[in-house]
This record gives sequence, structure tokens and C-alpha cells, in this order.
Amino acid sequence: MKFGKGDKVEDMTGELLAPTDVASKEYITYEKYFSVDADGAYRIGFHALSPKNQFFLYVDSISVEQGISFSAPDTVQNLTITPDPQGTNKATITFTTPTLDIAGNALSFLTRLTVIREGKGVIKEVDYPKRGKQFTIEDEVENTGHVKYTVYCTFRDFDGRKLTKNAYIGLDTPEPPQNGRLTDLNNSIKIDWEPVGTSRKARRNRSPRKSKLPSLQHRLRSPNRQSEPRNLG
Repeated sequence: MKFGKGDKVEDMTGELLAPTDVASKEYITYEKYFSVDADGAYRIGFHALSPKNQFFLYVDSISVEQGISFSAPDTVQNLTITPDPQGTNKATITFTTPTLDIAGNALSFLTRLTVIREGKGVIKEVDYPKRGKQFTIEDEVENTGHVKYTVYCTFRDFDGRKLTKNAYIGLDTPEPPQNGRLTDLNNSIKIDWEPVGTSRKARRNRSPRKSKLPSLQHRLRSPNRQSEPRNLG
């Protein structure tokens, strides 16, 4: 995806999106901040790079809006959303405030820090936060489910770049074991299954796991023999 002042390919000199693999059946939102050297009419071009016979690439909801000032703060760093390990409807939000503006220059100070929860609004504001300081914020939500947080800082009247993350908060149901297998060991049966390390809600976002399969081994006995111990491992 590029932009330029002319209609020809060679006129598209500004890059908005580098060549990107799009494999999702769902729409993916891309966002890019950019600037131009002079006023004028600019055109945006989309170029599909797939091999032939790949059918369609749908592009929808294109918008161009006035950007934020280059004097505004850059995004916060190391934003992490940690759900309560006990399964209560709580989350811990940690991040570090920026030290640079969008142009890469050192910020002299920050006016405000803002944390927003989607559906709730502002849950935390801090006036004149220190630059490069790590903050930890506790939040309690009303309902179990996916929650989206947005964090940004302000310099004077310039709101900075916003950083958004979501997480599943609250008690969830573990996913069932997958790909169970029985192995006959003559006097025992061994059961193997894939590791269960995520929940049903998080399963869609997990990457394939490569780890040793857990197993359970149960020894059998004949009616004429004394009972042998079970071996669980």
C-alpha cells in the first residue's frame, strides 16, 4: 500500500504498508501514521502481490483522518494485562510511560496519563506522571469475558499515540484434552494426550505447543494374582 501525487505506479513513492501476508478470512485493521512534505492532492494505491488464481482480496472501510502532532508522546512501553490467577474479575495493568515524542525527540515532561477500558471509559488518570516510569494499575471488571484497555499520555494539549491490548478476565473453563491415545503394554495400558495449558476462550489465539505429552499408566492384573500398584506419571 503506497501513496503519491500521480496516477502511475512510479508516482507512488510513499509506503503505507509493506508487503504483508493476509491469510485471515476475517477483516484485519491496519493503521499507519504518515506525513507529506507539501500540501496537495494525494492518491493511495493498493497492490495485490499474490500468485494468479488466488481469487479475491477485499478492502473496505478506508479512512484518512487528521493525525496527531509529532510533538505528542509516543506509545507507552511494555504494556501487559495480567488477569487475576485466582479467576476473579480483576486484572493488573503494567506499562512504562514514554520518554520520547513521535518525532523521536526527548519529552520535557508529560501532562497526563490516561487508561481507558472499553465499555467503561476512563478508569485511571494521573496528572504530570514521570517519564520512563513503570506504573501498575489494578482494575476490577463487572463481568467475565474479553476486556480491552487503551493507554496513552498527553503533552500539553497533544494526546499521544494510543496503545490497546485485550485479555480474558475472570473464571474460564479449561479446554478438554486433545488427541488421546491408548497403548497396550501387555500388563498395562498407557494413555497419552496433548498438554492442556489454555482455556476454551483463549484456544483461538494460542500457537501450536511443542512439549512432551503427559501420560497416565495403569497396570492390570489377572484374577489369580495379587493386586499390583497403579503407576501414575
